[in-house]
Amino acid sequence: MVFAMIFWAAGWPALKIVSEDVSFEVVTFWRFAIMFLAFIPILFWVRRPLVWGYKAVSIVVVNAILNILFMVFAFFGVYYGTASGGGVIVTTLSPLMTFALGALFLGRTIGRWQAIGLAIGLAGGMVMLQLYGDLSDFFALGNGYFLAGALTWALVTLLSQHAHAHLHPIHYSFLIALVGVVVMSFFTTPSDVMVVFEQDGRFWSALLFLAIFGQTVATTIYYIVAGRMGAQYVSGYMFLVPFFALLFSVIFLDEALTWPIVIGGVLTMVAVYMLSKK
Repeated sequence: MVFAMIFWAAGWPALKIVSEDVSFEVVTFWRFAIMFLAFIPILFWVRRPLVWGYKAVSIVVVNAILNILFMVFAFFGVYYGTASGGGVIVTTLSPLMTFALGALFLGRTIGRWQAIGLAIGLAGGMVMLQLYGDLSDFFALGNGYFLAGALTWALVTLLSQHAHAHLHPIHYSFLIALVGVVVMSFFTTPSDVMVVFEQDGRFWSALLFLAIFGQTVATTIYYIVAGRMGAQYVSGYMFLVPFFALLFSVIFLDEALTWPIVIGGVLTMVAVYMLSKK
Protein backbone atom coordinates (compact mmCIF):
# COMPACT_ATOMS: atom_id res chain seq x y z
CA MET A 1 0.00 0.00 0.00
CA VAL A 2 2.87 2.38 0.70
CA PHE A 3 4.13 1.86 -2.86
CA ALA A 4 0.64 2.48 -4.25
CA MET A 5 0.40 5.79 -2.39
CA ILE A 6 3.90 6.79 -3.55
CA PHE A 7 2.95 6.01 -7.16
CA TRP A 8 -0.22 8.07 -6.88
CA ALA A 9 1.65 10.98 -5.34
CA ALA A 10 4.41 10.92 -7.96
CA GLY A 11 1.75 10.99 -10.65
CA TRP A 12 1.10 14.69 -9.98
CA PRO A 13 4.56 15.98 -10.96
CA ALA A 14 4.51 13.49 -13.85
CA LEU A 15 1.24 15.04 -15.04
CA LYS A 16 2.79 18.51 -14.77
CA ILE A 17 5.62 17.39 -17.08
CA VAL A 18 3.36 15.91 -19.78
CA SER A 19 1.07 18.96 -19.71
CA GLU A 20 3.87 21.29 -20.80
CA ASP A 21 3.99 20.41 -24.52
CA VAL A 22 1.00 18.22 -25.46
CA SER A 23 -2.74 18.95 -25.44
CA PHE A 24 -5.02 17.41 -22.83
CA GLU A 25 -6.91 15.41 -25.50
CA VAL A 26 -3.74 13.64 -26.60
CA VAL A 27 -2.42 13.11 -23.08
CA THR A 28 -5.75 11.72 -21.88
CA PHE A 29 -6.03 9.40 -24.90
CA TRP A 30 -2.57 7.96 -24.29
CA ARG A 31 -3.13 7.62 -20.54
CA PHE A 32 -6.14 5.40 -21.22
CA ALA A 33 -4.44 3.55 -24.09
CA ILE A 34 -1.32 2.67 -22.08
CA MET A 35 -3.46 1.82 -19.06
CA PHE A 36 -5.56 -0.52 -21.24
CA LEU A 37 -2.47 -2.31 -22.56
CA ALA A 38 -0.88 -2.51 -19.10
CA PHE A 39 -3.97 -4.22 -17.68
CA ILE A 40 -3.84 -7.08 -20.20
CA PRO A 41 -1.06 -9.07 -18.40
CA ILE A 42 -2.81 -8.37 -15.09
CA LEU A 43 -5.99 -9.95 -16.47
CA PHE A 44 -4.04 -13.08 -17.37
CA TRP A 45 -2.55 -13.10 -13.87
CA VAL A 46 -5.93 -12.72 -12.15
CA ARG A 47 -7.56 -15.36 -14.38
CA ARG A 48 -11.14 -14.53 -13.51
CA PRO A 49 -13.94 -14.80 -16.09
CA LEU A 50 -15.34 -11.48 -17.21
CA VAL A 51 -19.02 -11.47 -16.25
CA TRP A 52 -21.08 -8.38 -16.89
CA GLY A 53 -24.62 -7.19 -17.55
CA TYR A 54 -26.46 -4.06 -18.58
CA LYS A 55 -26.10 -2.40 -15.18
CA ALA A 56 -22.37 -3.11 -15.05
CA VAL A 57 -21.86 -1.64 -18.52
CA SER A 58 -23.86 1.46 -17.57
CA ILE A 59 -21.75 2.04 -14.47
CA VAL A 60 -18.52 1.56 -16.44
CA VAL A 61 -19.55 4.06 -19.13
CA VAL A 62 -20.62 6.72 -16.63
CA ASN A 63 -17.50 6.24 -14.52
CA ALA A 64 -15.27 6.35 -17.60
CA ILE A 65 -16.77 9.72 -18.50
CA LEU A 66 -16.21 10.93 -14.93
CA ASN A 67 -12.61 9.69 -15.13
CA ILE A 68 -12.13 11.68 -18.33
CA LEU A 69 -13.52 14.79 -16.65
CA PHE A 70 -11.21 14.24 -13.70
CA MET A 71 -8.19 13.92 -15.98
CA VAL A 72 -9.18 17.13 -17.78
CA PHE A 73 -9.55 19.05 -14.51
CA ALA A 74 -6.27 17.66 -13.18
CA PHE A 75 -4.48 18.50 -16.44
CA PHE A 76 -5.56 22.14 -16.49
CA GLY A 77 -5.07 22.39 -12.74
CA VAL A 78 -1.37 21.54 -12.97
CA TYR A 79 -1.05 23.48 -16.25
CA TYR A 80 -2.11 26.74 -14.60
CA GLY A 81 -1.12 25.81 -11.07
CA THR A 82 1.33 23.47 -9.35
CA ALA A 83 1.63 19.70 -9.03
CA SER A 84 2.01 20.03 -5.27
CA GLY A 85 -1.23 22.00 -5.08
CA GLY A 86 -3.10 19.31 -6.99
CA GLY A 87 -1.58 16.49 -4.95
CA VAL A 88 -2.71 18.09 -1.70
CA ILE A 89 -6.00 19.75 -2.65
CA VAL A 90 -7.56 16.88 -4.60
CA THR A 91 -6.46 14.02 -2.34
CA THR A 92 -7.58 15.76 0.85
CA LEU A 93 -10.81 17.42 -0.30
CA SER A 94 -12.10 14.41 -2.24
CA PRO A 95 -12.65 12.17 0.83
CA LEU A 96 -14.45 15.05 2.56
CA MET A 97 -16.70 15.58 -0.46
CA THR A 98 -17.35 11.84 -0.70
CA PHE A 99 -18.51 11.75 2.91
CA ALA A 100 -20.64 14.90 2.53
CA LEU A 101 -22.31 13.65 -0.67
CA GLY A 102 -22.99 10.30 0.97
CA ALA A 103 -24.69 12.05 3.87
CA LEU A 104 -26.74 14.33 1.61
CA PHE A 105 -27.91 11.87 -1.04
CA LEU A 106 -27.45 8.38 0.42
CA GLY A 107 -28.84 9.04 3.88
CA ARG A 108 -25.64 8.27 5.76
CA THR A 109 -25.68 9.60 9.31
CA ILE A 110 -23.19 12.19 10.55
CA GLY A 111 -21.91 11.72 14.09
CA ARG A 112 -20.23 14.26 16.35
CA TRP A 113 -16.71 13.46 15.18
CA GLN A 114 -17.78 13.53 11.55
CA ALA A 115 -19.47 16.92 11.95
CA ILE A 116 -16.33 18.36 13.54
CA GLY A 117 -14.23 16.78 10.80
CA LEU A 118 -16.37 18.34 8.06
CA ALA A 119 -16.07 21.76 9.71
CA ILE A 120 -12.28 21.46 9.96
CA GLY A 121 -12.15 20.17 6.39
CA LEU A 122 -14.17 23.14 5.17
CA ALA A 123 -11.75 25.51 6.89
CA GLY A 124 -8.76 23.65 5.49
CA GLY A 125 -10.25 23.70 2.02
CA MET A 126 -10.81 27.46 2.19
CA VAL A 127 -7.18 27.96 3.23
CA MET A 128 -5.79 25.71 0.47
CA LEU A 129 -8.00 27.22 -2.21
CA GLN A 130 -7.25 30.71 -0.86
CA LEU A 131 -10.94 31.61 -0.67
CA TYR A 132 -10.19 34.75 1.28
CA GLY A 133 -9.09 38.19 0.20
CA ASP A 134 -8.63 38.54 -3.56
CA LEU A 135 -10.51 35.71 -5.28
CA SER A 136 -8.50 36.23 -8.46
CA ASP A 137 -5.84 33.93 -6.99
CA PHE A 138 -8.43 31.17 -6.80
CA PHE A 139 -8.67 31.06 -10.59
CA ALA A 140 -5.13 32.17 -11.45
CA LEU A 141 -3.52 29.29 -9.54
CA GLY A 142 -5.67 26.58 -11.09
CA ASN A 143 -7.43 25.91 -7.79
CA GLY A 144 -10.84 26.02 -9.46
CA TYR A 145 -9.82 23.03 -11.58
CA PHE A 146 -8.52 21.18 -8.52
CA LEU A 147 -11.80 21.81 -6.70
CA ALA A 148 -13.77 20.47 -9.68
CA GLY A 149 -11.41 17.50 -9.84
CA ALA A 150 -11.95 16.70 -6.16
CA LEU A 151 -15.73 16.79 -6.62
CA THR A 152 -15.50 14.60 -9.73
CA TRP A 153 -13.34 12.05 -7.93
CA ALA A 154 -15.82 11.98 -5.04
CA LEU A 155 -18.52 11.00 -7.55
CA VAL A 156 -16.17 8.36 -9.01
CA THR A 157 -15.65 6.92 -5.52
CA LEU A 158 -19.37 6.72 -4.75
CA LEU A 159 -20.14 5.11 -8.10
CA SER A 160 -17.27 2.63 -7.71
CA GLN A 161 -18.79 1.35 -4.48
CA HIS A 162 -21.84 0.18 -6.45
CA ALA A 163 -19.71 -1.24 -9.27
CA HIS A 164 -18.02 -3.80 -7.01
CA ALA A 165 -21.31 -5.67 -6.70
CA HIS A 166 -21.37 -6.24 -10.45
CA LEU A 167 -17.73 -6.45 -11.60
CA HIS A 168 -14.37 -7.57 -10.28
CA PRO A 169 -12.29 -4.43 -9.51
CA ILE A 170 -9.59 -5.37 -12.04
CA HIS A 171 -12.18 -5.91 -14.79
CA TYR A 172 -13.81 -2.65 -13.76
CA SER A 173 -10.61 -0.62 -14.20
CA PHE A 174 -9.76 -2.43 -17.44
CA LEU A 175 -13.15 -1.65 -18.99
CA ILE A 176 -12.95 1.99 -17.87
CA ALA A 177 -9.64 2.25 -19.72
CA LEU A 178 -11.19 0.67 -22.81
CA VAL A 179 -14.18 3.03 -22.81
CA GLY A 180 -11.82 5.95 -22.18
CA VAL A 181 -9.79 5.09 -25.28
CA VAL A 182 -12.94 4.85 -27.41
CA VAL A 183 -14.38 8.13 -26.14
CA MET A 184 -11.13 10.09 -26.46
CA SER A 185 -10.60 8.78 -30.01
CA PHE A 186 -13.49 11.03 -31.06
CA PHE A 187 -11.62 14.08 -29.76
CA THR A 188 -8.28 13.36 -31.40
CA THR A 189 -6.96 12.75 -34.90
CA PRO A 190 -4.26 10.27 -35.95
CA SER A 191 -1.85 13.13 -36.53
CA ASP A 192 -2.56 14.54 -33.07
CA VAL A 193 -2.01 11.16 -31.43
CA MET A 194 1.34 10.72 -33.18
CA VAL A 195 2.65 14.00 -31.72
CA VAL A 196 3.81 12.14 -28.61
CA PHE A 197 6.49 10.37 -30.65
CA GLU A 198 8.13 13.74 -31.25
CA GLN A 199 8.62 14.28 -27.51
CA ASP A 200 11.80 13.66 -25.54
CA GLY A 201 12.68 11.02 -22.97
CA ARG A 202 11.57 13.22 -20.06
CA PHE A 203 8.04 13.38 -21.48
CA TRP A 204 7.87 9.63 -22.15
CA SER A 205 9.23 8.74 -18.73
CA ALA A 206 6.53 10.88 -17.14
CA LEU A 207 3.75 9.53 -19.38
CA LEU A 208 4.68 5.87 -18.91
CA PHE A 209 5.05 6.31 -15.16
CA LEU A 210 1.72 8.12 -14.96
CA ALA A 211 -0.21 5.51 -16.95
CA ILE A 212 1.48 2.32 -15.75
CA PHE A 213 2.55 2.96 -12.17
CA GLY A 214 0.34 5.93 -11.26
CA GLN A 215 -2.82 4.30 -12.59
CA THR A 216 -2.55 0.60 -13.43
CA VAL A 217 -0.18 -0.72 -10.73
CA ALA A 218 -1.32 1.61 -7.94
CA THR A 219 -4.99 0.93 -8.65
CA THR A 220 -4.43 -2.84 -8.72
CA ILE A 221 -2.58 -2.79 -5.39
CA TYR A 222 -5.26 -0.59 -3.85
CA TYR A 223 -8.14 -2.83 -4.93
CA ILE A 224 -6.41 -6.04 -3.86
CA VAL A 225 -5.54 -4.74 -0.39
CA ALA A 226 -8.95 -3.11 0.04
CA GLY A 227 -10.63 -6.39 -0.81
CA ARG A 228 -8.55 -8.32 1.72
CA MET A 229 -8.18 -5.79 4.55
CA GLY A 230 -11.19 -3.52 4.11
CA ALA A 231 -11.73 0.09 3.05
CA GLN A 232 -11.09 1.48 6.54
CA TYR A 233 -7.61 -0.08 6.58
CA VAL A 234 -6.53 1.32 3.23
CA SER A 235 -8.04 4.77 3.84
CA GLY A 236 -5.39 5.48 6.46
CA TYR A 237 -2.69 5.18 3.83
CA MET A 238 -4.23 8.05 1.86
CA PHE A 239 -2.54 10.43 4.29
CA LEU A 240 0.76 9.57 2.60
CA VAL A 241 -0.30 10.97 -0.79
CA PRO A 242 -0.25 14.72 0.05
CA PHE A 243 3.09 14.39 1.82
CA PHE A 244 4.80 12.56 -1.04
CA ALA A 245 3.14 14.79 -3.65
CA LEU A 246 4.70 17.83 -1.98
CA LEU A 247 8.06 16.07 -1.64
CA PHE A 248 8.24 14.91 -5.28
CA SER A 249 7.10 18.29 -6.60
CA VAL A 250 9.91 20.01 -4.72
CA ILE A 251 12.52 17.44 -5.82
CA PHE A 252 11.62 17.01 -9.49
CA LEU A 253 9.99 20.33 -10.36
CA ASP A 254 11.70 22.71 -7.93
CA GLU A 255 8.30 23.94 -6.78
CA ALA A 256 8.26 26.17 -3.73
CA LEU A 257 6.01 25.19 -0.84
CA THR A 258 3.31 27.72 0.01
CA TRP A 259 1.84 28.20 3.45
CA PRO A 260 -1.81 27.93 2.31
CA ILE A 261 -1.11 24.48 0.83
CA VAL A 262 0.86 23.27 3.87
CA ILE A 263 -1.52 24.61 6.55
CA GLY A 264 -4.68 23.75 4.64
CA GLY A 265 -3.32 20.30 3.83
CA VAL A 266 -2.66 19.55 7.49
CA LEU A 267 -6.16 20.72 8.47
CA THR A 268 -7.85 18.57 5.84
CA MET A 269 -5.78 15.50 6.76
CA VAL A 270 -6.94 15.96 10.36
CA ALA A 271 -10.49 16.25 9.04
CA VAL A 272 -10.23 13.02 7.03
CA TYR A 273 -8.90 11.24 10.13
CA MET A 274 -11.85 12.49 12.20
CA LEU A 275 -14.31 11.36 9.53
CA SER A 276 -12.92 7.83 9.84
CA LYS A 277 -13.59 7.74 13.59
CA LYS A 278 -16.63 5.81 14.76
